[in-house]
Amino acid sequence: MKKIEYLIVAVLALLVSTGLFAQNSTRQINGTVKDSAGEPVIGASVIVPNTTVGTSTDVDGRYVLSVPENTRTVEVACIGYSTYTVTLGASSVYDVVLADDSNFLDEVVVVGYGVQKKVNLTGSVSSVSFESESVKSRPMFNATQALAGAMPGLQVMQGSGNPYGEGFSMLIRGTGTLNSSGPLVLVDGMEQGLGNVNPSDIASINVLKDAASCAIYGNRGANGVILITTKNGSATENKAEVTLSFDQPFKIIHTVSDMATYMELYNESCINIGGAAQYSQSTIDEWLAAKADPMGCADSGYYNYMAYPNTDWWDEIYTKDWTQKHTVSINGKEKKTGYSMSFSYIDNPGVIKNSGYSRYMGRINLYSDITDWLRVGTRTSANVTDRPISYTSHDGFFNTLNTQKMLPCTYPYYDGKYGGPESPEDDPQSHNPLWDMLGRGTDK
Repeated sequence: MKKIEYLIVAVLALLVSTGLFAQNSTRQINGTVKDSAGEPVIGASVIVPNTTVGTSTDVDGRYVLSVPENTRTVEVACIGYSTYTVTLGASSVYDVVLADDSNFLDEVVVVGYGVQKKVNLTGSVSSVSFESESVKSRPMFNATQALAGAMPGLQVMQGSGNPYGEGFSMLIRGTGTLNSSGPLVLVDGMEQGLGNVNPSDIASINVLKDAASCAIYGNRGANGVILITTKNGSATENKAEVTLSFDQPFKIIHTVSDMATYMELYNESCINIGGAAQYSQSTIDEWLAAKADPMGCADSGYYNYMAYPNTDWWDEIYTKDWTQKHTVSINGKEKKTGYSMSFSYIDNPGVIKNSGYSRYMGRINLYSDITDWLRVGTRTSANVTDRPISYTSHDGFFNTLNTQKMLPCTYPYYDGKYGGPESPEDDPQSHNPLWDMLGRGTDK
C-alpha cells in the first residue's frame, strides 16, 4: 500500500515539475508600434511566425506578448504598412516603427465618400499611384499625361501640341452619352479640371468605370468618375525636384528657301499648265547677283541679304529650347496636425516661337484632429499662367493656304519691323508668318 502511495506522490511531483518547466520555457516581451510620423499604430498584429502565438496593439500602440524561449523573431504587421521583422535578443523591450506600404493602393481604393478593400468591390475600379516608377519616369507637366495608357478602359487623347492648349480628352469605356462624354473629375471631393492640378501634389488617382461604382454620383457619373487624392501630410517627406526636358520639332520638311530657284520652278509650273512665266529673268538675275554679294548695299540702303532675302521659314518658325519644372514641397505631421505644402514653377517655351507659357502653382493642405471624431482643416490651391497675347493665332495656322504664302523673298524681322514681299512680281497676299504669329505689329 505504501508503494502505491509513493508512486502517486512521484507522479504528482513529476507533473508539477513539468508544469514549472513549461512555465519557465517562455518569456515576455513588450514595446510600442508607431508609424513614420511617430503616431501609435492601433490594432497592429505582433505574432511569432508559423505559430498561433500573437497579440495586437492597444489604443496607445503598446503590446505585451509571451513567446517561447527559443523564439528568434516576431513579425509586426498592419494594413497600410510594410511588415516588420523583429530579431529577438536578450532585451525584453522592442519598439517598432512601421513604414508606409507603397502597395497599399492595390489593397484599398477610394470609392465615393470613403475607402474600401479592392477585393470587396463589385464594380470596376482602377488605381494609379504617383509613387510608382512607371509614373515617375514620365516628364509630366499636365496630370492627364499620367493616365495615358495607365489602365484598361480609359482612353486619353491629345488634340493639339499647343503648350497649355493640348486639348486633352478622356473617355471611359467609349462614348456613353450625347454631347459631353467626358468623365466627372473630383479633386479631394470637389469638381475641378485635371489640368489645374500639380502632378507633384497627387498621391493617387482612382477611376470608377461602371454604374455600380459610380451610383452615388447619379447622372453626373454616367460617363465614369475620376477621383484624385492629393498629399495630406501623413508622412515626413521634404524635398525639392527639378525636371528638365529638351524640346525640338520631331520632323521638319523644308521647302525651297533660295528665291532664285523658287522663281525658276514657279515659272516652269506656270508654263507647264499653259500660262505665262510670272517672274522676269531680270528679277531672277538680281537675286542671283545679290546672293553672290550678300554684304553689298542695295538701292534701298540695306544689305543685299536683307533686301534680297532667301528665308527658310521653318527655321524661323521653329525653335529648340529647354522645358523646365521646379518643385519644392514640405510634408509632415506633428502630433495631431498634418500639413502638405508645395510650390511649382513651369516654363514651357514650346517648339514654335512665342507659343509657350510660364506657370506658378501652389497648394496648402492642412488639418488638425480636434477630437477622435472631429477634424478641421483647409485645402487651398492657386495657379497663375502667363501666355503671349498672340498664342491663339497659332491654332489652325499651318494649313495649306498659309504655307503656300510663305515665300523665301520676305525677310523675317529687323529693327522693330516685320519684312514684306520684296519682289514686285510676288503675290501681294503672301505672308510673313512671324507677323501672323508674334502679335501682328507688337514687339517680337
